[in-house]
Amino acid sequence: MKKALLILTAFILSLAVAGCDSGDSSSEDSSSSKSDSSSLSSEVEETEATTEEEEETVDVWENNGVMITGSGEDVRAIELYGGSFKNGTVYAEALNLCKQELGDMVNVYNMCIPTAFAYYLPEQYEEEYASQYDNILNIQSQLVNVIDVDIYETLESHSDEYIYFRTDHHWQPLAAYYAAEVFAERAALDEFPDLSTYEKIEYEDFCGSLEGYAKSNELSENPDLFTYYKPANLDNLTTTYYDTDFTNPVESMLFFDSFEMKNAYSTFLGDDREIAQIDTDVENSRTLVIFKDSFGNALVPFLTQSFEHIYVCDVRYFELNAIEFCQDVGATDVLFACCMFTSTGENSALVEEIMNQ
Repeated sequence: MKKALLILTAFILSLAVAGCDSGDSSSEDSSSSKSDSSSLSSEVEETEATTEEEEETVDVWENNGVMITGSGEDVRAIELYGGSFKNGTVYAEALNLCKQELGDMVNVYNMCIPTAFAYYLPEQYEEEYASQYDNILNIQSQLVNVIDVDIYETLESHSDEYIYFRTDHHWQPLAAYYAAEVFAERAALDEFPDLSTYEKIEYEDFCGSLEGYAKSNELSENPDLFTYYKPANLDNLTTTYYDTDFTNPVESMLFFDSFEMKNAYSTFLGDDREIAQIDTDVENSRTLVIFKDSFGNALVPFLTQSFEHIYVCDVRYFELNAIEFCQDVGATDVLFACCMFTSTGENSALVEEIMNQ
């Protein structure tokens, strides 16, 4: 508004100066002046409208640490974030140790996975909470010889798509595909099929974890559509599950389609408390070990056509020494795929712990 008033003042002064220089103004000049004044008035009104729009706030409410925004089909639950640089340093140092011990023959990657908080938190609350983007940059700045897989801007460019659940704390498999695509480039994968080659499966009426925490009728009355994708080589995969100490192998399947809808995200790999081994029909002598939290599960189906062997280990339950495990299975590539609550929260200590236990 101040800017608009300054413009108006300057314009009036310029008219006064023009009148002194040229004497009586013609009717044409007078008409032109009226036109300019009308235009300026419109500019002032537009500026005022823009200012009001910028100051507009979004109605939210909170319950059990969950922020809820919007209504109807646009309602969204957001898990509030409180990560720290200190925890990020612990996480980065653990990855550096892993790379140092595995040596030059093994590629170690970092993928910090943003949550819905990063893209959908109402602007009026941005100053009240830590920034996931800043915390990602902090981790990146401390990595040594670890290949960073930066997916923040990629997901941001797709944030108007359905890439995060509205009732659950996880990302949608579509977001995991976009992230896997970035990883494929950073890892120089020879094969990374387009999403159109996958079988698309859809489940309606999915209400996830945040709906349960928030106990919101608005969320329960507007459930998510859960969409996931099965790779073309699914019938050629052998998936074996082990206990968290890599014992008691049981051959099973990659997807579990029979879960109750409230546990639909467990369609991928089933139980986080197991180590999964996926042997594929790819013959490229590349073995990938993924250390992850539950977000990492959705990445796996998009990598079965890129690696000969894949091992999936959850940092929260893994009972072995991570470095020795990678050496024992012949890892050529090691990916840490953890959401921001793990990499910059208390679970960062678990990532450090598996390097030394």
